[in-house]
Amino acid sequence: MKADFSENNTLAFPLSLSAETTGPEVEGPSRFARALKRARFARGWTQAKLAAQLAIPKRSIVSWETGERIPSVGMVMLLLDALFPGEELSFQRELITAYIVDDLERQEQRRDSQHGQGDPLLRRVQRVMAQVLQLPTTRPQEKVDEQQALEPLFALMAQLRQHPELIPVTRDFIRELAPDE
Repeated sequence: MKADFSENNTLAFPLSLSAETTGPEVEGPSRFARALKRARFARGWTQAKLAAQLAIPKRSIVSWETGERIPSVGMVMLLLDALFPGEELSFQRELITAYIVDDLERQEQRRDSQHGQGDPLLRRVQRVMAQVLQLPTTRPQEKVDEQQALEPLFALMAQLRQHPELIPVTRDFIRELAPDE
C-alpha cells in the first residue's frame, strides 16, 4: 500500500484501481464512493475531518460514501480542492473520472430503459463513457521527474553564461548529437 507524494506532500491517484497506488481496497457501491473513501483514507482523514474541511455536515460524506446520494459536480471540485490542496484541478483524477463515469452509467441505464439501443443520445453516452475511461493519468511525480531531467541542461546554461567562450564548442557538440537539424 503506497501512495505517491510530490514535493508539496499532496497525493496523486491514477485511474487504475490497484491497491499499491490508491491505498487500501475499500468497499463501496460505486466507483465514486470507492474513490472518495480511498482518497480520504490516504490523507488519514475521518469523515468528520473531511466534512469540517468543506464546512458541511458529516452526514453528506457518509451518504456519498454509501451511495445513498451523489454530490453535485461543483461539490466534487471542492472535494478535489480539499483532498489535493495546492494542486491544479484536473479532470484526470480518479475521483472526478469515477464521478463522471458513474453519472454516465446512470444516464445510460435511464435512456436504455426508456428508448432502447437505437437511441442516438444513448450511443453518444456510451462513446463518451469509453473515452473518459481511456483518459491518460498524469501524476505530480511525473512532472517532478521531467523537471529533474532538465536540471543538467539548466546547469550547463548557467556555466555557459559564466564561460561564453565555450558556447561555440557546445554548439558544435549539439550539432553532432542532432545532425538532422
